[in-house]
Order: sequence, then C-alpha cells, then structure tokens
Amino acid sequence: MLSQKKHHVMIKNKYTGLFSGLILFLVIILLPAPDGMSSEAKKAAAVVVLMTVWWITDAIPIYATEFLPLALFPILGILQSGQTALNYGHNYVLMTLAGFFIAKAIEVQNLHKRIALVLSHYRTLMPVCQLGHIKIAFISPVFLMK
Repeated sequence: MLSQKKHHVMIKNKYTGLFSGLILFLVIILLPAPDGMSSEAKKAAAVVVLMTVWWITDAIPIYATEFLPLALFPILGILQSGQTALNYGHNYVLMTLAGFFIAKAIEVQNLHKRIALVLSHYRTLMPVCQLGHIKIAFISPVFLMK
C-alpha cells in the first residue's frame, strides 16, 4: 500500500500532467500555423502533443489516451468520424489495443507475480533457466505495453 504522502504526490503529478497537456494543446491550437503547414496538420500536432503529455504523465489511463483522436479529430475538423474510425480498424492499432487489454488483465489478476514466483522456483532447480528469465525480461515489454 502506498503511503499517504506518496499517494498525494502521485495524484498531484497526474493533475499536473492533465492540465499541462491541455494548456499545450490550447497554445498550439491558438498559435498561427507555420508557413507550409495546413491548419489540419497543426490541429493534429496539437492532439499528438496532448496525447504524449497524458501518456507520459499517466494523467488518464493509457487505453483512454489512445482514443483521443477518435473523439477530437472530427470535432477539430481534421478527419471525418468515419475516416478516423477506419484508421482504428487497422491491424496494428487492434494489436496494440489487444496488448493493453491483456496487460490490464494480467495486472488485475496478479498473473505477473505468479509467473515470477513459478519461474524463480524453477530457476533454483536449473541454473540454465536464468537465460530464459533474461529472454522473458527483454521480450515481454515488446508485447505488453505497460
């Protein structure tokens, strides 16, 4: 369990990320577009900055951050809602979304702890399994995004 002070700092950091992302978003939207850049590209850049700040600071859950373009692109006139939704149907996007769902399910069920306990038990039985631990440690973040 997190101490009260750490919990307060974590909440403060989330609010800081939430508001700083919104401020940067509004600043980019209100500034004039650079020469050669369309207004749609500038608005898309503002959405990217907002998503990046919220993603890094974990202001809102990552899986919610992923859907910001689906809501903001039609509102800002960047793409129509149908075109935006079609881009979310791409195989890579669906694979990323599935990775988020699997990662959340593993976290909720504490499966990551159970896997670590089982592997640490086998590691003591066979030192060769240490190589397997190293492989798992380097490969699993590729598939689980958090």
